[in-house]
Amino acid sequence: MNVTPEVTRMIAKTAKLSLTDSEVEKFTQDLKEILSAFAVLDSIEVDNVKPSFLPIPQRNVLRDDTVKKSIKQEEALKFTEQHENGLFISPRTVE
Repeated sequence: MNVTPEVTRMIAKTAKLSLTDSEVEKFTQDLKEILSAFAVLDSIEVDNVKPSFLPIPQRNVLRDDTVKKSIKQEEALKFTEQHENGLFISPRTVE
């Protein structure tokens, strides 16, 4: 891809950035260098390479989902004075 100052201005506009002319020149050069670095990847032969989507084995680090006995609603509500119709009453968070 040929990176020109116009391309850099278009990218900046999409990102809602205001760039000066000197910044456009600097970022144009930076984008050229970045794209040339990625162009090296295009030259790598990968036809016979098996993809590795998860190079590091993953395991479930969560606890088992087991049913446990919990306290009854009435028992939970007895620890507060702010309850009504079987629900906790909390301060209003949205006005």
